[in-house]
Amino acid sequence: MKITSLIIALSLLISTTILAQDKATYEKHYYKSPQKVEEKNYSLSFSDIVSKMDYAKMAVEIKNLSNDYLMFNSQESQFIFDFGKLNSKKGSMYILPHSSLDETLKVSGSDQFLTDQYTLLFKGLYTISAQGEIQEMDEFQLPASKNNIAAGNFKISLLKTSQKTKETYAKFECEYIGDDIAIIDASKITVRVEGKDIVYANSIKKSTGNLLKKGGPIFLKKGEKANFKAVFNIPGKIADMQFSVLHIIWGDTFMESKALEIPAKELPIILDLGTTHGKN
Repeated sequence: MKITSLIIALSLLISTTILAQDKATYEKHYYKSPQKVEEKNYSLSFSDIVSKMDYAKMAVEIKNLSNDYLMFNSQESQFIFDFGKLNSKKGSMYILPHSSLDETLKVSGSDQFLTDQYTLLFKGLYTISAQGEIQEMDEFQLPASKNNIAAGNFKISLLKTSQKTKETYAKFECEYIGDDIAIIDASKITVRVEGKDIVYANSIKKSTGNLLKKGGPIFLKKGEKANFKAVFNIPGKIADMQFSVLHIIWGDTFMESKALEIPAKELPIILDLGTTHGKN
């Protein structure tokens, strides 16, 4: 019995020693995924956490469980090592209500990333109310009598237009000069024929070359610009658009909303020695 116990103890000691010696020579480290973060309005899941000598990275899935928008400034998240703190380089990303975002967080700039553990300070997540302040805007006439209009913190410029019998097309640029977040939803644009009360929707989602990603809104910070389109199809029995005066009605197209920061989460990232040993 004593001999058996001694053999087991020696085997464990030898295995541990071998792993400890090999660990310093591993080309790639694999880490355990931290526990999923679940809050009322969002959840965070982390996976594929690895590092090599010159970088560390991980995958994160952010689920928006609310009726509002989420903004993620990934460059605010920090990888905290013994040798210093490093931030991811990507900019802002937006998550629609009840949607998700899959993103990779990665840092480089050192040769000391093969470490047993570090801390991820996950921050830069904000909530943006979908019930912000609507910016009213005067109707815009086509053919254009002027190419630029402005109201509040929004500056609008007409870039291109085409009026044909079956279709009218207009391309605009919007610049936001406010201090919050601008939300531009071109699907809210409508048009009326001068002298008539009936309004027609923007049919941009049915057209090619849609600049709105998946038909969703555009988000702008202060000083940023973006293009958007409007396409109108009015039956010929109502009006020949080639020879008609049209009035674009902006409605709820332009909105401002504040970005409210969600408290940061500090997550320990710990080496998975078994997986690391098995994959190297």
